[in-house]
Amino acid sequence: MEAPFVQPDEAGDGPSNGGGTATEDPAPEPGLDGGSVDPGTVDAGSPDAGTVDAGPLPEAPPPLDPECAAMPPVMPEAPAQWREHSRSGDKYMQCGPSASDGVGSVVFSHFSTDQSYAMNLHMWFWGEGSPASLESRGVFLPTDRFLAFGQPRGFLNFNSAYHDSVTYLDSRTGEVTHHPLDQDGYFVSAAADPNGGARGLLDDGTLKAYGPTGELLWSASTPMRGYVRAMGVDARGNTLIIVAEGYDVGGTTQAQGLWVDASGQPGNPFLALAQAPIGWFAFYELVPQATEGLFLGTSNRDTPKTWTAFAPLEPQGRPGPAWLQSDPAETVTLSRLESGKGYIRWRRTSACQNAAEFLTPSGKSCGTTRFPPLYPEAPNFCGTLSRGPDGTVIETFPVVSERPPESDVSIKTCAYRWWPALLP
Repeated sequence: MEAPFVQPDEAGDGPSNGGGTATEDPAPEPGLDGGSVDPGTVDAGSPDAGTVDAGPLPEAPPPLDPECAAMPPVMPEAPAQWREHSRSGDKYMQCGPSASDGVGSVVFSHFSTDQSYAMNLHMWFWGEGSPASLESRGVFLPTDRFLAFGQPRGFLNFNSAYHDSVTYLDSRTGEVTHHPLDQDGYFVSAAADPNGGARGLLDDGTLKAYGPTGELLWSASTPMRGYVRAMGVDARGNTLIIVAEGYDVGGTTQAQGLWVDASGQPGNPFLALAQAPIGWFAFYELVPQATEGLFLGTSNRDTPKTWTAFAPLEPQGRPGPAWLQSDPAETVTLSRLESGKGYIRWRRTSACQNAAEFLTPSGKSCGTTRFPPLYPEAPNFCGTLSRGPDGTVIETFPVVSERPPESDVSIKTCAYRWWPALLP
């Protein structure tokens, strides 16, 4: 279904119905406006000076929950000002992932389905470190895959062009550095390390750990083979691999798990799930817990997610906490905040109202930030939100196809918008 689309500028102001000029001024802190009643000034020389009734004192705001006090401040509404980027192309054009690094740079990707190993990236960065001097550059990456792992000053990608390698895109210079594999094979899965860098799993079961700029840290041989459903790294640097075979639509099977510790020492395979979903609509998601361990979320078709908690290096799982099991249906995903502060639960309502709910490590809600829809007149034009290491929030929209008047050729457009350092 073709959604109505108003094409924004290349990277200028937001639309007149909500965007406005992009600025870097911090959003006003929520709170009381005024906050107290002025009882007036009493003239000490008047005969009634000692009996003037100033009225009741204003009520003090309720104390902040101790758990929430350690969380970042939460603004109820995201600013109605943002930056935008869009790119249009022919009928073969597709939109790729987006990401932000740790110093305010963002990168967007698009590719053409009639070309092999051709990923075009467009990066916006702060010129000379100043938000007032936003600059952009185009980068051509010879790959058919861009996973966009944001790092402190750049982006990691697991490349599959001609011969697999890990590439690092420096967001200060725009240079791409290739780190070729030291063995044959190709990557079947990759996952970010919360401490920086990433893990890549090869088709022969070899797990490789890479640093923030793509340097190889260690390589480990594991017995894991088959269809890798999920891979994740916890806050201590331990890696969990989940494998499950089977393709029956709507069916279930057993899923095997394997831990590899932070130094690259693998454990033994174990039964991770006795009833794991399989089929085209099976969904698996590994999320690092606040301090250690991982959550595994699974679902099939439109069924609610089932969550399992895995303690670090433990060869068994247990049911996820109650606050996670009661996850509402409109939740998009869960992500961990840096330094173990807690989580962000990304929500999306049926009217494309995206929101970020802040949760403590124990799952207590500390407030929600809502994001204005890009096109209120197009309620089905929903984007997907993500947050980078510096707190930048990016909304990535699905490709939009439109046919100009008196033309037989359709034009496809990829659109993105972002709020720099919005949720630090």
